[in-house]
Amino acid sequence: MKIIISDYDGTICEDEITTKKNIAAIARFRNQNLFAVATGRSYEDFMSAKIKNNIELDYYLLNYGAQILDKNMQPISITPLTKEDVAKIKSFFKEKNVTILYCNGQKNSLKESGTIFKIVVKFNNRKDLVDSYEQFIKLNSFNTYILKNHCSLEIIRKDVNKKESIKKFLPIIKMKQNDVFVIGDSINDLEMITQYHGFCVEKAEPNIKAVAVKIYPHVYNLIEKLMEAK
Repeated sequence: MKIIISDYDGTICEDEITTKKNIAAIARFRNQNLFAVATGRSYEDFMSAKIKNNIELDYYLLNYGAQILDKNMQPISITPLTKEDVAKIKSFFKEKNVTILYCNGQKNSLKESGTIFKIVVKFNNRKDLVDSYEQFIKLNSFNTYILKNHCSLEIIRKDVNKKESIKKFLPIIKMKQNDVFVIGDSINDLEMITQYHGFCVEKAEPNIKAVAVKIYPHVYNLIEKLMEAK
């Protein structure tokens, strides 16, 4: 048995036709194997995509793996921000013209509530975002990502990224590293692709292509290759 762990946006989810092909291939692969998603999306954001695209998986590593769920969307591992973490982030952005979104186990909210896995800081313009990012990362207290197509920062715990989440996740599901195949497209996939000798899609960023063992046009091409090699 094998397991594929894939990024979602830009990897599973591309244009409408490719996305449908990827999801159909995932369904075939899951007849005898396992498939997991590792995404920066929050629970609420991924659930909207799950419902829209009718996608069923075996495991969900959400919020960059801070929230790991089984196929029934039940938690099997969580690594939330601490109250001290949240207070530190709020204090840093207090005087800035931003909107802060708190992503807990179910919802994204403008109010701080529940177990918070990720904080999204939304800016009015790109310059303010970049300036704040450069100041914020000097704290060296969190993993922070600039979203490509949004004027936002996403902030999670320092000890959380996709690589570390997979490392924690594999013993729980009793999978050996040799049976693990990862694929992604962007900077937040870099550590997992490097650690697990992973793959990327054709539209991946240049620095991801540089570390990938092989470049596949799309996720369904990787699936087809693995299903051939029984």
